[in-house]
Amino acid sequence: LSFATPQSAKIRGGALEVKRLLKVDSSGLEQWTLAFKERFPLSAPMLRSAFAALDLRPIATRRGVYDFEEFLSEVGSNDEPMQAVEVKKTRHQFMYRDCAAEFDRVHIGPVARESFCIESEDPSKVIAALQEMGLDPHANINFPKGIERALALSTRAG
Repeated sequence: LSFATPQSAKIRGGALEVKRLLKVDSSGLEQWTLAFKERFPLSAPMLRSAFAALDLRPIATRRGVYDFEEFLSEVGSNDEPMQAVEVKKTRHQFMYRDCAAEFDRVHIGPVARESFCIESEDPSKVIAALQEMGLDPHANINFPKGIERALALSTRAG
């Protein structure tokens, strides 16, 4: 996580992925795009590219190449602009009204949450599907913001 940028970074399947928020429309729907994806180990120039995709000042690299553990140790520390957060997700994917949909059970540290997502390149299909389910698109919370909120609740509860 990074509170300094709206962009999103995650490590999945041995790769670091960065998604950039392109726009939020008047209905509250968000459009994201993949801006960076590379498998570990990551070279220092690759890390600079990832930080640029995140709109963050690059860290001072101490190595020429970073494996997964080195990346988490140095880049995900409290002194850097990104914070590593372990997230475990069980997803159930399906199609609904010609949209890709997903129901997730998520564990963010000690906090358990449920999440629902519906996606399409055609925003009108998403709006129609949400309306049919009685959901408000303006209540949209993207995954990074959901993690931040869950961690804030965990901090207040603890």
